[in-house]
Amino acid sequence: MNVPFYRFSPLLSENVPLECVDEQRIETMLLDTHTYIEDPKNQQWINNSQPA
Repeated sequence: MNVPFYRFSPLLSENVPLECVDEQRIETMLLDTHTYIEDPKNQQWINNSQPA
């Protein structure tokens, strides 16, 4: 398939099970992930991981 795969492993403020349907917990997880992606110390790694 030749499709790049990237795995981001942000530190979450709490453990969220896969079957979670609580919107507040999912929203918190999304905010944690966004914060991780926007953090300058992760930006260089993210930018260098994108295909040319």
